[in-house]
Amino acid sequence: MAPADAANRGVVMRGPTRHPLWMRVQRKVERVLARRRPELSPIVTELPGAYFENPPRVPRKFSEYLADAGNDVEIESPEALVLNKAVARFIGSAQSIVNVGSVSAAFERFVAVDRCLELVANVRDESFAEWARDTCSYENVSYCPGDLSTLLNDNERFDLALAIGVIDGQPNYSEFLLSLAQLADRVIVTASNKARDHQSLMAPGPTDRERIREWTAGEFYWVLKSHFGVVKLYAMPDPIVPCTVEIGPLSEMSPVIAVCERP
Repeated sequence: MAPADAANRGVVMRGPTRHPLWMRVQRKVERVLARRRPELSPIVTELPGAYFENPPRVPRKFSEYLADAGNDVEIESPEALVLNKAVARFIGSAQSIVNVGSVSAAFERFVAVDRCLELVANVRDESFAEWARDTCSYENVSYCPGDLSTLLNDNERFDLALAIGVIDGQPNYSEFLLSLAQLADRVIVTASNKARDHQSLMAPGPTDRERIREWTAGEFYWVLKSHFGVVKLYAMPDPIVPCTVEIGPLSEMSPVIAVCERP
């Protein structure tokens, strides 16, 4: 069986329902969580059958990334670095690329060796930009501190726009996607998959409080499809190997890499 076919096995049930069978399943899950993981039990029983979003949080400061990294030269997790490397395989024929919400210029470090590329990394503030310049000082990479409005005000267009691990923390994801579409006709967006494990799928909201919301692969597809004409989903069968396969709406692989194009 092909990896993509294997990823689509199973049925995902979402949304509030009062079907007796589903209610029995939910009560059983609550009992198991209460016995094995009591700290998670309130998350499931808090709003039975409903879905909630976490309130927006203040973005992490550069000093917090440094504190978490300790003596490590990298300020992002190994999983984030692998994801950036996997995304780099999708740049295709793009010559100008903007990376919205970059933390450590990891993507730029992977691809900047190709001097034909013109890269713009949109980082949160000047402290991130200074660190990135020290670790990725290629002549074809420039840094733009600030929010997305800074790029939009310049009215510059790119061949490709990236948003790696950014969208699930955006208060207004629709406005964010429209802004990405203003920057480029081809966009790559990544997000965690709510169906990645049973606990995350059953929880009525993101267990990671830094995420405002989460989608399954199928939900993510339709969110993107409402903004782009062509949407294809990919994921890594092995989360530590940057090799991807195309996936379907019922896939449990996470994170999801969505390659989108305007009509």
